[in-house]
Amino acid sequence: MTYEYKVRSWCEVSYGPFSSISTFTNTLLKEDNSINQDCKIYPNPVNNTLNINYNSYKNLKTDFNIIHNNGQLISNKSFNVQVGENTLNLN
Repeated sequence: MTYEYKVRSWCEVSYGPFSSISTFTNTLLKEDNSINQDCKIYPNPVNNTLNINYNSYKNLKTDFNIIHNNGQLISNKSFNVQVGENTLNLN
């Protein structure tokens, strides 16, 4: 699933302007269907924390990458996923 997002900064008393619209594609669905493709990503726009809720059918280690629309890797984090509902919070 592909999502669109914009970000903006908070500078003590006011918000800065929004960035241009960027996109990212949810690649949490594994070939072995270990993670459910139906996930919730919120809030949009993000102020401080991005929340991702998803279900896993297995205990596993997974990588979460944030990639700029120009292809540049912005963030790469590894997480241990448990069977059932999971929430990932990214600052």
